[in-house]
Amino acid sequence: MRDKRNPEECYGAGLSALVEIGKIFPNLTIKINEEDPNVDIMMDIPKQQGLDFDINLNLQNIDELHLSVDKLWMCWFPCTVEENKAGFIDTVTGLITGKYRILETLRGESIVKAELQFQENGEWISISSGQYIFQLPKFGKKSHRIKQNQYHE
Repeated sequence: MRDKRNPEECYGAGLSALVEIGKIFPNLTIKINEEDPNVDIMMDIPKQQGLDFDINLNLQNIDELHLSVDKLWMCWFPCTVEENKAGFIDTVTGLITGKYRILETLRGESIVKAELQFQENGEWISISSGQYIFQLPKFGKKSHRIKQNQYHE
């Protein structure tokens, strides 16, 4: 059960996942903040040479690893389960390298849904169910926008 979480073990597992991402991409500028008042650890990877969009990663609620890129938000927990930690690292790595992409659904200029996708047999398949963004109804033509990094060092 989640109520038997060991905060030190969770913090160590979360931090090691974030540090591992930094080791995989040593040429990217990465900012880790262990003093953020809202989360246990905050990691920002800003848009830069080699990365076409901002990525925010964090550990919060003791044992949850979070990923957000604009309106895409995903969570893995508990972070002490190796499969969850590996899935988190794989997803972040996939976004940075361009193996994964984000499909945004828009109404007019507003993003109303964001899905993480990977390619299989020439087709893009959604990994996440996509998060609908709560807001007042938006009118306008429905369109899609793709965010996919073209990693370069």
